[in-house]
Amino acid sequence: MKKSIAFLFIFLASVSLFAQDLAALHDKLIRFYGYQRAGLKNGTSGNLNGMNAHGGDNYNNNPLDGGWYDAGDYIKFGMPLGYTVYSLLKGYDIFPSQYTDNYKSENSNGADGIPDILNQVRYATDYLTKAVISDNLIICDVGQAQPEHDADWNSIPNSGGRSGGQVFPCTGADIPAVYAACLALMSVLYKKYDSTYAALCLTKAISAFKFAKNKIAQGGDKNLYCDAQKDNSGNYFYYYYNSQDKGLQRQIADKMVAAGVELYRATNGADPTYKSWAMRPIAENYNVMCYSFIGPLAAFEVWRQGLGSYSSINQNAGFAGNAIKTSGFFTGVYQNAGWGTARDIGAAAFTNALAYIVNSTKIQRDTMLNRTKNHVAWVTGYFGQTKRSYIVQFNGGPTNIHYRPTRSGPPGGLVSGPDGDGRWDDNGGANYTEVALDYNAGITGAVAFLKAINSTGGSDVKISTPFSVNPSSNVDFGKQSVTFSAAFSKSITWTLRIAGGFGSKTITKTGASINETWDGSADKGFFLSGETVTAQLSIDGTIVAFDIVNAKALEIYILKAKKVQTTESDVLVDDFDDNDTINKLGGHWIGFGNEVSFAGKTQVTFDTMNNSKALKAVCNVTKENPPFIYAGVKSTFNSAGTPRPIGDAKSIVFDMRGGNKANVRVELVQSTIMDSAYWGIDVPITALPNTYRVNIEDFKQPDWKTVDKPLDRNTITAIRFTIYDSTSRIEMYVDNVSVEDLSSSAVICPPGQVQSSLKPVVMNGALRYQMPPHPISAVSITICDVVGRVVMKRTIQANPGEIYAVSFTHLPAGVFTVEHAVNGAGVGRKIKFTHVR
Repeated sequence: MKKSIAFLFIFLASVSLFAQDLAALHDKLIRFYGYQRAGLKNGTSGNLNGMNAHGGDNYNNNPLDGGWYDAGDYIKFGMPLGYTVYSLLKGYDIFPSQYTDNYKSENSNGADGIPDILNQVRYATDYLTKAVISDNLIICDVGQAQPEHDADWNSIPNSGGRSGGQVFPCTGADIPAVYAACLALMSVLYKKYDSTYAALCLTKAISAFKFAKNKIAQGGDKNLYCDAQKDNSGNYFYYYYNSQDKGLQRQIADKMVAAGVELYRATNGADPTYKSWAMRPIAENYNVMCYSFIGPLAAFEVWRQGLGSYSSINQNAGFAGNAIKTSGFFTGVYQNAGWGTARDIGAAAFTNALAYIVNSTKIQRDTMLNRTKNHVAWVTGYFGQTKRSYIVQFNGGPTNIHYRPTRSGPPGGLVSGPDGDGRWDDNGGANYTEVALDYNAGITGAVAFLKAINSTGGSDVKISTPFSVNPSSNVDFGKQSVTFSAAFSKSITWTLRIAGGFGSKTITKTGASINETWDGSADKGFFLSGETVTAQLSIDGTIVAFDIVNAKALEIYILKAKKVQTTESDVLVDDFDDNDTINKLGGHWIGFGNEVSFAGKTQVTFDTMNNSKALKAVCNVTKENPPFIYAGVKSTFNSAGTPRPIGDAKSIVFDMRGGNKANVRVELVQSTIMDSAYWGIDVPITALPNTYRVNIEDFKQPDWKTVDKPLDRNTITAIRFTIYDSTSRIEMYVDNVSVEDLSSSAVICPPGQVQSSLKPVVMNGALRYQMPPHPISAVSITICDVVGRVVMKRTIQANPGEIYAVSFTHLPAGVFTVEHAVNGAGVGRKIKFTHVR
């Protein structure tokens, strides 16, 4: 017992000294990236080593200048670069008040109004915007791992640029997905400094996400993971997944979740696809955060956005905790491998910091805080068996570095650290002293956390009453409202944003507390019965680190949403009350689909929804591979399925629900589009019925379009409800389909309702008809006598709304029968009349 107390005293004394150096440590860790800058084609890179090499990097004349060199070489590797950018940005994203502004973007001294971390990371994201060349071409690596990495450094010229076979495009989804997460997050964080640049980052993030999603849709392992470079013997070289190494799992989920949640956030939930990817599970990975696994970073943002729990973070922190050594050289810290041990300890520190934030109990927080302190202190020489700093030029750190530009190494660089047995030598010829981008990534965020925890408060805002909502479940907005509450340490401007699958509501006010009532209304779109929406609180300022959990996003389950209203301008397509597939336009409802296991068809029957007849389409989609795998139902505008102009139609209105949740794409089938990339919009459906109104002006062509094709309102052949999601079997119910302000030239009165629409009246020796307000096909009139002999035939072709009379004054006296037909098919009932001469 006495021994334990003595150890604790020594540790606390050391940590006290260590805490005083956090600010200097943080600045060095960030400034390290100023030494890693590759050259620019035009201008000076600002590399702190005074270099401007490889400014001519390009791929087929697409410039690839700038970006960060990986380690002590001059290669740009996509895998560690992407992880590093995301980790650094996430640290700033969570603890922004702990990042300083001491120098300008070109690394010269003096504040410029932009945090130093963003100046450094922008140099990397500038490169990423170039690396994302198009939706179909993204660059992974620039430079050949062999011979450049292992050759005599003096034999590789530090000038010019690389092209051709020295540049390696991405072949899989993983690295582009991380690029997407990086650029989407940068678009959020940089918007207040440069909105134009933020918009560029978002555009490129969307493009990278499309690339990744399309690769996954193509199927196969080779489309999930980019090919790693190989050495001269054909073996994988650097930065690849090794699924056999201590259970390390290779997965795509963490990367796609990161891309999905960051794009969901950057676009304010504009596309339900991002949300659906953000909510997918991340498998536990038996390693801390690293270039091959960003699960805890992605999971944190999912938790903060209110889209999932923090279980993935706790799982990873639990794994890292179980790998803390209780004896030997690594006593008190995580150790799971024999290479990059200092890097892994720094990353474990950041994981523990994230676990501290998402948990709220004192025992959990004390554990995570102590682990974070121990890990950072061990790396910086304040704790451990040898108390050795592994950071260049910090607390007597390494001086002889495995680093091409200079053996003294880049200040602030974290070296690989000792091997698995604790052996380490301050020797530039050994791999132990190598620095790399990803080595600094985790510890930088961990130090920001410790600074935040040690802060006396400053301008940070405390949450004195946690953000809450009441009620939060089974809310019926036809009868009730919900109330949001919170209280702050001072008066601030706060924003409450409520987001659903197809609607959002934003409230911004100023005060020291929140007592806000919401009636279920939306500023944009509408909310749905049967959906869980998220309510997120943001403030003009920074929430103190230990209170972030008290401002986490909240979930509200809507049992009954505000109903979307229909108007007199909505032209009915079909209400299915006639229990057939002929609609009120004269067209047909048709099931379609190409899932092999479903015989290429969608089963169409009739059922009830809201106590009314509805079309029931049983769809089957088991693979996520649009536009090749799909199923749905469509309504043509006429019996022939030929184009009809829709004029100035504004929106499509319909009722819909699903046997389970799915995303349905509402499309206008256009005869001039050859690749099935019809204009449309994705909407989520729930197990409860909802009325939808989707604005045609919001329609877009999907990702898989081969060419941009304008929406042509004169060549529309059908309305289509299509499922591309991998939902397996789903029952989709459709009812009360209308089109707002549909052109009268598009509407044909169907045969089954001709007679009731015409309203024939026998008057003054004639059959008089009132033409319906919409055009009808030609109506054939046949008059027969009592023995069934045809005595007269006429064809009606008149303008909508006109009165039309068929005279029978020339007929002899007697009893006659009138029959009507459209396209040769009899319609309606026979009419008998008596003619007297």
